[in-house]
Amino acid sequence: MNKMPSPLGLGSDYRIYLIGAPGSGKSFLAERLSHALHIAWHDLDGEDIDALPLLERITYRKALQQQKGWICEAVSQSIGRDWIQAADITIVLTTPRIVRIWRVLFRALLKTLGRQFKGQWGKETWASLRFRLGMTWRYDKTILYPFLEEIQRLGLPVVVFSDNQAAYAAVLERLTQPLD
Repeated sequence: MNKMPSPLGLGSDYRIYLIGAPGSGKSFLAERLSHALHIAWHDLDGEDIDALPLLERITYRKALQQQKGWICEAVSQSIGRDWIQAADITIVLTTPRIVRIWRVLFRALLKTLGRQFKGQWGKETWASLRFRLGMTWRYDKTILYPFLEEIQRLGLPVVVFSDNQAAYAAVLERLTQPLD
């Protein structure tokens, strides 16, 4: 397999896993890292993957996880444990709730006007907007905090950022440091 060097001179075999609520900045961060590092980016619980039958979805995710070089993002904590173990870097975005809500609403408005975002395909519906807003509102208490407690108990390495710009800088800094 040919490794395509990134603009930073890094190989493309890093595995980066991102998790966070809707509107936390996962897709924005994933796209920036994908461009900077020349690594493919995948939304593990995106509309296209969720539309697959369950067995195909599981097979697709397992095959992807075995590959060298990926950036994967997900909201669902049930996807996360295996991905954290497979990743070189796992980032949990803890963007403030009000920022997430604003982003979800703004994205819905733009999608309604016909603007599509990478990683945010599909038509906006009231049901999808209501789901994302509800998930964003409940995320910290029902998903994030229990998930972080479990990750800590299992001793799995994660890095937590409340800002995707800081996460971007930290990932690039870490990947440009010599290995010990």
